[in-house]
Amino acid sequence: MSKVYLAGPIRGLTYSQAAEWRTEFRERLHPAIQAFSPLRGKEFLDDGKVISGTYPEPLATGKAIAVRDGHDVMTCDVLVVNALGITEVSGGTSWELGIAWALRKPVVLITDQPLCPYLVRYPMADSVGFVVTSINEAVVVVEAICLPV
Repeated sequence: MSKVYLAGPIRGLTYSQAAEWRTEFRERLHPAIQAFSPLRGKEFLDDGKVISGTYPEPLATGKAIAVRDGHDVMTCDVLVVNALGITEVSGGTSWELGIAWALRKPVVLITDQPLCPYLVRYPMADSVGFVVTSINEAVVVVEAICLPV
């Protein structure tokens, strides 16, 4: 079974806002492909408050986030980055792009901005192989990469 990791903004959003596109992506994705979210196991953040950083919970410390999310990127077949509407670069997403680049993982970037920071800032721009403008298009690209002919 193929694995896709769903990267994108979390800090500055509520849990529901951060999870919404990931849920939509997962629902549209072929069942032979697993989608992994950095929010899994962090349902304690679903309190309606804006997520502001790391927390003392075992899965939400800075080190725990780096270890688990880094492992997810290292073991995924494709990295999807949702950059729709972003105004600044996420440190965590940048780090995930760096891991993907180092391991030559395919990266699908969803953006509605021609000058999206992830497309114009080196070295992140070098890691992006596919640029799409919607979740639907990203699903199509991921399925084309992961599913046999």
